[in-house]
Amino acid sequence: MVASRRIRLITSLMLLMFLLSCGTQSVSRTDLTPDELRDFAVMSLEPGDVIRYALEGSSQRIEGVVQQIDPNGLYVHSDDETVFLATDSIEWLWIRRRSLKTGALVGAIPGFVAVTAFAAIGLGSFNDGNMLLAPLLGCVGALVTGTAGATIGAAIPRWELLF
Repeated sequence: MVASRRIRLITSLMLLMFLLSCGTQSVSRTDLTPDELRDFAVMSLEPGDVIRYALEGSSQRIEGVVQQIDPNGLYVHSDDETVFLATDSIEWLWIRRRSLKTGALVGAIPGFVAVTAFAAIGLGSFNDGNMLLAPLLGCVGALVTGTAGATIGAAIPRWELLF
C-alpha cells in the first residue's frame, strides 16, 4: 500500500516535470521606449529571415528576405532588388517563423497521455512495477509523437509581430 502511493507520487511528479519542461520562456520588458524596442527587434533579425514590413506613412505591406543587418537599419531583398531600410523608417515589422514548439507540444502531450493510459490498461495488473512502467512508456510515446508533431509544425509557417 505504501509502495503504491510512492509509485503514484513518482508518476505524478514525472508528469508535472514533463509538462513544466515543455513550457516556453519569454522575457517581457515594459520599460523599453518604442525606439529601443524597434532597434532591439531589428538587431534580433538574422540574414535569411523572411519579413513583412511597412514604412512610415505608407500602408503598403512589403515582403522580403533580410540580407544584412547594419546598426542603422537593414538590407532587404524584395522584388528583385536589395534596398536599405533605416530602422526609424519602419512602422511595423513581422517575421515568419515555424511552428516547431507548437507542433511538438500538440504531439507530445496527447502522445504521453494516450501511451500511458494504453500501457496501464494493457499491462493488466496494477502492481508497483507496472505502475512505474506505464509512465516510462508514456515518455517514449511522447518522444515519438512530439518528434512527429515538430516535423509537421516545421512545415507550418506563422507570422510573429516584432513591433
